Amino acid sequence: MPVHRRAEQATRRLGEVVLISEIEAALAPLVGMRVWDAARAVDLDMFQLGERRLVTSKFGPRKGETREVGTYALHVQCAWRICGAHGIVVSEAEPIERIAAWLEPQTCVVERVTGDAAGGFSLALAGGFSLDVIPDRRRDEQWRLVHVSGHVVFVDGRVESV
Repeated sequence: MPVHRRAEQATRRLGEVVLISEIEAALAPLVGMRVWDAARAVDLDMFQLGERRLVTSKFGPRKGETREVGTYALHVQCAWRICGAHGIVVSEAEPIERIAAWLEPQTCVVERVTGDAAGGFSLALAGGFSLDVIPDRRRDEQWRLVHVSGHVVFVDGRVESV
């Protein structure tokens, strides 16, 4: 193999390693937090994680309404699934009510985060489950981690803090 091809491959692998480490660092605060609810707005699925707290909506059609949110919210606009020992338990293809109903009695505490070179990740959950996010490139933004201190977004193939 020519030297320039090996150099290109090494550069690509380095970029993949950097992306994986950025994803894992961005999602590391989720370790130890429980995934306790799911909701959907059109094609955006939202998972609530961590301590529950009440907030009052400041704008939009629900302005003035109080709702329960987590310390973090994971917004996903690509393929995802929750797998267990016997395969897929729920996925983005399911009605959101079924997903939320499945999460409610579970103790889905995040034990570990593993990123991948495509911008996806797996949250290893207690009880032998995992929440796998699989970017599909149908849109620019694939997933976003929301916290009051800021957001981390996987957009256009890179991790950004906003």
